[in-house]
Amino acid sequence: MELPQECITCLVTSGFDRVFSDCIGSNSGGINVPGLVLLSRLPLRNVKKVDLIPGIKQLLPRSYLYAEVDGIGSVACTHLTAYLSNTYFEPSLRTTFRSWAEQNLYEVSSLVSGLRHLPRVIVMGDLNSGPSVPERRVIPAIPESFFTFTKNKFTAPYVDRIGQCTYCRENPIAGTNLNFILDHILLKGYEARMVRRIFDHLIPGQDYPSSDHYGVEVTLPESFENRPCHYILNLYSLKRFLPHGVCA
Repeated sequence: MELPQECITCLVTSGFDRVFSDCIGSNSGGINVPGLVLLSRLPLRNVKKVDLIPGIKQLLPRSYLYAEVDGIGSVACTHLTAYLSNTYFEPSLRTTFRSWAEQNLYEVSSLVSGLRHLPRVIVMGDLNSGPSVPERRVIPAIPESFFTFTKNKFTAPYVDRIGQCTYCRENPIAGTNLNFILDHILLKGYEARMVRRIFDHLIPGQDYPSSDHYGVEVTLPESFENRPCHYILNLYSLKRFLPHGVCA
């Protein structure tokens, strides 16, 4: 691919009616290629973006944002590859991966490896993987990827304590007939005090919720000043202006 990565991503993620204004006619100087934002009420230190498959132009490149949050510690925000179809069509990676699941697993392994040296870290995002929770009618999504985290000392308090879907058939804008837990706040070296699902109600006066995915909130113990960690995906009412993943 001879186009810059910014152009490739813009063409893939913009509708045809927005291609010219967003990808060709824009004077903004570029786009947020991985579609990630990390927001904090506390100061952020040593912020960096890490590409999970570096050096290769892709239709939908994946990265994570890393930062050290005052009073909390190390945090990573990401949005990993989804199982888009039975046909794998990432042009530059077709000789590397046979499926979207293989690519997702590689991304998880790369993320875990990049954070392995940290005794404490929080990973937030749409990981596009999760276990089954039969009593909640939640089915697995690329479970090998999810269990790669748990095998590497990460806990999943939302799965363990709540277990409700975050990408759900009941959500009118989700476009699925199945229930999955795709969105997570994973903890390594931390204990969760409170856990809940958020943004799962309809917007007042509307027939849809705030997002096609529901959010997850985890509150840390008092030693961390009761500050909650949130993960919110694709805020529907503002999705023209927000990136794919917002971690707060």
